[in-house]
Amino acid sequence: MPYVTVTLASRNYRLVCGEGEEAYVIGLAQNFDAKIAQIREAFGDVGEMRLHVMAALTIADELAESRKKFAALERENAFLRHALESQTSPYDAPLLAALDGAVETIENLTKSLEDA
Repeated sequence: MPYVTVTLASRNYRLVCGEGEEAYVIGLAQNFDAKIAQIREAFGDVGEMRLHVMAALTIADELAESRKKFAALERENAFLRHALESQTSPYDAPLLAALDGAVETIENLTKSLEDA
């Protein structure tokens, strides 16, 4: 298995990775190192371990938010697919309700005119 050397908070780490994943692992490490730098800039030097934990929790929070958004998009996609497959628009129901109301109003006006 190949190894890569990544730098996190000015320290080098030698990591094993899958064949062909070297650039990907290096990119992940660079993103994590950037997050550590952001945390250090915001909070100062609070200790290496704490910086790493704070950066990891920040990334975990971003991942959780992304998962929520992805799940919402999946639900919306499923709804729209179902609407497309059933040949109806998700906007048909409010439109039909408005048209029913208009028809009822016209019928009432017609009846009123006939009675007059």
